[in-house]
Amino acid sequence: MDEIDRGQEREQLDRELALRETLWRIANEEHGNGKCVTCGEAIDERRLQAKPNAARCIECQNRWEQHGA
Repeated sequence: MDEIDRGQEREQLDRELALRETLWRIANEEHGNGKCVTCGEAIDERRLQAKPNAARCIECQNRWEQHGA
């Protein structure tokens, strides 16, 4: 791996970390520190990456969609 490849790899990692930070910050600002509005548990980071404005953890969201509460 040459210097250019290492630089590109580092740049990609920096972008991914910045995106994660941004998504986490958005979720925290909108939904009380990334916690589920139903059960109060932390919303999984992967869910927040897929849906940054998620208000519920996946388990509570599934129940809410199936039962309306």
